[in-house]
Amino acid sequence: MTRHPARIFLAIFATGLLGLPGAASASPSTPTADFIDNGDATTTHLKTGLTWMRCAVGLAWTGNTCSGNAATYSDATADPLVSSLTFAGYGDWRLPTIAELNSIVEREADSPTINGKVFPNTPAGNFLSATPMYQMPGYSWVVNFASGGDGSGRGSYYLRLVRGGQSVEATAPSAPAGDFLDNKDGTVTHLKTGLSWMRCAVGKIWTGSTCSGSSQYMSWNSAVALASNFAGYGDWRLPSVDELKSVVEYTARSPAMNSTIFPAPPNLWSSEQIVSATDYLILGKPTQVLYGTNDAYYLNAAYGVVGGMAKSATYNGALLVRGQQAWAISPAPPVKALSLALTCPSSLSAGTPGNCVATAAFSDFTTSSVTPLWTVSDAAALAVNEDGSLVPENVGAVTPVTITATYRDADVTKTAVAAITVKPVPKTLAGLLIVGEGSVASGGSLTLQGTATYGNGNSSPVSPTWRVSDSGIATISSAGVLSVNPVTTDTPLTVTASYSEGSVTQTASWIVTVKAPPLAFAIDPATLQAAPGTDITLSAAGGTIQSCVSSNPAVIPDPLVDSSGSTATATVAASATAGAQVTLTCLSNTAASAQAGITVAALPSAAERVFNWAESAYPELFSPAGETTQTAMGYTYRYYPRENCYLATKDGRVYYLGSLTQDRISDVGALADYLLQAKAAGF
Repeated sequence: MTRHPARIFLAIFATGLLGLPGAASASPSTPTADFIDNGDATTTHLKTGLTWMRCAVGLAWTGNTCSGNAATYSDATADPLVSSLTFAGYGDWRLPTIAELNSIVEREADSPTINGKVFPNTPAGNFLSATPMYQMPGYSWVVNFASGGDGSGRGSYYLRLVRGGQSVEATAPSAPAGDFLDNKDGTVTHLKTGLSWMRCAVGKIWTGSTCSGSSQYMSWNSAVALASNFAGYGDWRLPSVDELKSVVEYTARSPAMNSTIFPAPPNLWSSEQIVSATDYLILGKPTQVLYGTNDAYYLNAAYGVVGGMAKSATYNGALLVRGQQAWAISPAPPVKALSLALTCPSSLSAGTPGNCVATAAFSDFTTSSVTPLWTVSDAAALAVNEDGSLVPENVGAVTPVTITATYRDADVTKTAVAAITVKPVPKTLAGLLIVGEGSVASGGSLTLQGTATYGNGNSSPVSPTWRVSDSGIATISSAGVLSVNPVTTDTPLTVTASYSEGSVTQTASWIVTVKAPPLAFAIDPATLQAAPGTDITLSAAGGTIQSCVSSNPAVIPDPLVDSSGSTATATVAASATAGAQVTLTCLSNTAASAQAGITVAALPSAAERVFNWAESAYPELFSPAGETTQTAMGYTYRYYPRENCYLATKDGRVYYLGSLTQDRISDVGALADYLLQAKAAGF
């Protein structure tokens, strides 16, 4: 992955490095409609004719997804695995070429950049191709399915195997001259894609056998704006990333393009800009990490690798293209049912109906509820209707029953079975209910009743054994009378009943809330220190506030009561002096009154207000909060031991020293600017 060196320093302070972001795209590059589910853990890509394993090697197909852990292999360990492998009845599985592996990259997906419905649970990592990287001997091409990019590697990587289709030898040229039609006008037509290309980069001139002159290097905006009438056409344009990749010659280097067709190309801009980025805020300043919205994709013509570069950079040229990429899409075969699954209850009792649902999975990756033909092994025990509804009969003993569903779809027949146990009507104790009130007044009592339920649907009052969760608050008699002591706050109690008949014991629980008496009217806080210019909010308890008055309106005006009467607010005058004391008296809806004593506090210094704001805004940098403010050598500062850093002010400036600046003192801005942010945040 190409990085801007100037941005790497800031990247290491981020919470994680970014992968190559995705580029703008009009629609999915590998829509599900381009694939057929073969029903054997493989899928056929109609665009290429290739058949792929749906799971990465090491994962197991469960019938609807891939599970387990994907394995990694090197070139040396992958070859014997592939050569001896038989899967889905075929023994000709192989590693894909880099072009084949790139053909299943989904540019509208993100980490993994693959169609997750067709290829579920794909690891977001590097996958090995069979194509050696001729630009770097000993390396192979790999595709990173975290970002969708490709590059070189010679380690251990994930595998996805392929067979059939338009396969070519991994060492064969990917863009041979025979794939291009010379239009005899300085252009060629790529027979694989139908695209027409200028043979020379912008700035060079086709002489009839080669390109002469010098390539024109330009910014991305200049490249996108190029308009040209050439070879009788006026619709030339900058190519997309995939279009540029279609003419990469993976068996060549410097350039990694067919130099007979495209003599001496420079690095080439694509038409696609990078549209996602992560910004990190350090003391309120945005810092772009790696690639961002000011970058676009380009092709490194020497190596055939796509990277990102600032759109303002003038290191790349342009190779123009026209037309639309054409694919010979194989016609999709008729959709057919691949499997049938039943969802049924495991057991039923007489008089309790149930339902079975039959779901078919189809070769177009869809599932649907279907209406099959139902058969049952014991119709005397269980009846099944056409819609799958089940009617258990009154059996004398536990009876196992097998239900079979048969679904016919054209010339395909699929079956599924389910086992259901039909149980006789229980005649034993089935449950215990507690009936009664859910609350009791402080110091009061209530009576609870136990009711037993039976398998035959009957119920009757019983006298269970009672327990209460907190005997210090309440007691309960054998008759179910719950007596509670006085409480000051609402207190939940759990009452448990236990009842036995024969060898069967049933228990039940009941929550009773002991309601405390109403609270006396009070306002909170009763005492408070507040700085000049700050807001005060008083909250009511035990009633609602009707009105409030101030003992010194010049320092604190009469508080304003909200419409609900739950709070009252006032603002300390900006001119109030430290130490001034004011009493706020509030009257409740019950004519009770309560008071709050307010003492005007001195404002913290500008430095302390900025320090307090920074601790709140950036706790990951400045913690623990509230460290002691100290002075030394003209600096006012706080030291944060967890991150081993300092935040300081001096002569109207704010300074930072810590790991983010390699333990150097760094001027991060004016104190006045940060004070505005601190004030806006309430500091």
